[in-house]
Formats: sequence, C-alpha cells, structure tokens
Amino acid sequence: MKLLFTALIVLVVAVVITLVARDDPGYIVINFQDWTIETSFILASVVLGIAFVVFYLIMRVVMKVFFFPGNYNKWRHRRHHEKLTRKSHEALTNGVIALINGRWKEAERELMAFIEVSKSPVINYLFAARAAEKLGAHRRRDEYLNKASELMPKADTAIGLTRAELLIQEGKMDRALKTLEMLRVNEPKQEAVTKRLLALYRDVRDWHRLLALLPTARKRNILSYEKTRELEILANTELLNEAGADHDVRKLHDVWQYMNKDMRKLPELVSVYVNQLMKCNSGTNAEMVLSRYLQKHWDENLVYLYGLINGDTQIQLSRAETWLRNHKDSFSLMLTLGRLYKRDKQWDKARQYLEACLAVEENAEVLQELAGVVDELGESDTALLYYRKCMLAKSPDAVQQLEDQSADIGKGALITAS
Repeated sequence: MKLLFTALIVLVVAVVITLVARDDPGYIVINFQDWTIETSFILASVVLGIAFVVFYLIMRVVMKVFFFPGNYNKWRHRRHHEKLTRKSHEALTNGVIALINGRWKEAERELMAFIEVSKSPVINYLFAARAAEKLGAHRRRDEYLNKASELMPKADTAIGLTRAELLIQEGKMDRALKTLEMLRVNEPKQEAVTKRLLALYRDVRDWHRLLALLPTARKRNILSYEKTRELEILANTELLNEAGADHDVRKLHDVWQYMNKDMRKLPELVSVYVNQLMKCNSGTNAEMVLSRYLQKHWDENLVYLYGLINGDTQIQLSRAETWLRNHKDSFSLMLTLGRLYKRDKQWDKARQYLEACLAVEENAEVLQELAGVVDELGESDTALLYYRKCMLAKSPDAVQQLEDQSADIGKGALITAS
C-alpha cells in the first residue's frame, strides 16, 4: 500500500514537471576546473533524484549492517519475553482450572511458575492464596495476599475480601470481621463489603451490628427490600429468643422497645415476644401486650395464643367475650374461650364453645380439650370416645396398631381358655 502511494506521488510529480518544462526545458552549465557539464534542467533533476534515492538506499543498508548486533539482541529478547508471557498466561489458565477441580498443589505450582513475567500478577497471587488455604499453608497464603497488596494498593478491596473469605474458611471469624470492618471504614460505598459483612454478622449471630448495618444496605439498594426485611425480622426474633432464654423480663422488654414501630406491628414478632414473656412466667405482661395488639390488629394465630396465656382468667374471659361480638365465626376465638372457661371450671360453657369448634373442624386439640371437660362432667364413655378420636387425629397408624395388638391378645386368650 505504501509502495503504491509513493509511486502515485512520483508519477504526479513527474507529470507536473513535464507539463511545466514542455515549452522551456531549462539549461544548466556546471564548470569545474577543466570539466564542463551542460544539460537541460529536466535531465539534471532526474539524475539528482536517482542519485538521492541510491544514496538513501545505500545508507539504509549501511545502518542496518552497523546496528545489526544490537537489533538482533533486542529481537531475541522480545521473542523470549513473548514466549515467557505466553507460558505465563497458559500457567495462569492451568492454575485456575486446577483450583476449580480441587487439585490444590498443582494449582499453586502453576500459578507461581511464571509470575515474574505475568501481566496480572495480582490475580496469580489471589488464586495462589486460595490454593494455599486449601492446603492449610496459612503462612504462604498471607504472604501471597501481602505481595498482591504491595503490587496493587488500589486493589485493597478485592484483596481484603479474599483475605476475609479465607479467614472464614479457616474459622477465624474475629479476624475476618476486623478485616471487613476496616475495609468498610476505608471504602464505605463498596457494596460487596457491606453484603459480606451482613452475611458474616448473621453467621456469627451478631444481631445488634446486623441491625445497625441494615439501614445502609436499604438506603443504597445493596439488598432488596424483601431481603432486608427478612434479615431484620430474623435479627429481632433471635434477640427476643436470647433475652427469653436468660429469663430476663427487663432485657426482653428493652429488646422489644428497641425495635422500630413497623417491627412491633408484625404478628410473627408479637407472637415471639408473647411466647418469651410466658416462658419468663410473666403472663400478666403477655396478656396486656396481646390484648392491646388484638384490639387494633386481629390475627387468628395470636387469638389462639391468647388462650394459652396463664394470666388473670377473669380478665381474659371478659376481653375474649367482647371480641366475640365482632368475630363470631372465629375458630381460634371459640377454642380460646373453651380453654379459658375450662380453666375457670365453668364446664358447661367450656363444652359449649369446644363443641362449636368441633362442628367446624374435628381438630385434635379441640378433641383433647373436650374430652377433659366431658370427663369432669362425669361422662366417662363420651370422654373415652373423644380421647380415641383425638389419638386417631394425631396418629391414625398408631391407633390401628394398638387395636390390632389388642385383637391378637383377645384371640390368644380365647384359644387358651378353650
């Protein structure tokens, strides 16, 4: 392409000169000592042009011959470097494949083979650190990570995340947390760091820090609304359970008050709170929390739970009867009233509500409660019938097995008697 372009330029120049010199070719006289040269301007120009080209070509050849040793060495060095670079790339590829396939020793060896000429040594060091971790070589792992950090300080986030992940695999959660928290201080907008911190807080059950970090995750859309809400419910649930396990009503109350209002309106968290109050033998507080909630937010599961609270039975009966005005068809409310009247030893009313439940659904719990009430009323046969139905509802196979065994025993007794 260059040759064609050059030839075209020469042709154009020649045509221009020919056209200019057609009418007047010009005349040149060169006199040197006894020599005199006479010629036209056109011929002189052509001769000078040819002489210049020949001189240029000769000088190019001389220069190439003169600089040949140095150029040859550079060429050899460049070829050698390209060869090493190609081998380095192949070693990186082989190392990553070996790492994925679980061949840790081979992976580390390949990744470190040509790292001096690697175009991306940081990647080699990060993968080599993973291989060393799998081999249990924690010192080499730390050395690789430190070298990666020295080579590329800007990659501190990626290196720090890798370090934290490897520390987690080693079981050193405290060091992993410190690493991630330091990264977050230095790079507060890094989504990957926040995500990993949230996951680690969950793993180590550090619910307070998890809750403190969730607003940031929600504000920056690091996690979806559904995921942040799920984590918030989980953290608050676990904090309530931990407080209840300590049988510390004050601590349980503090955890509940620390929650935001939206969380305290969730029936699942109200249920956890009330259950823990019951475990702490604080039935009065449990009844108060649940009755206040049910006045504003009706929930069948919580109504069911209300009947299990061991509080002031008269107060509970009064409130439950009030709720019945607006919730006559509530199965849970009728079961709760049956239980409360049973606890108050008002057997007839207890029977009335429990039979109303039974008309809606033959539930094992209802059958068991009703059997107890009927037994107290002196109807033993009816009570036994309800107990049998209760057992059938809970475990029909077990009841059938018992009846078969009883039948076999009866047959054996008849055979013996005969």
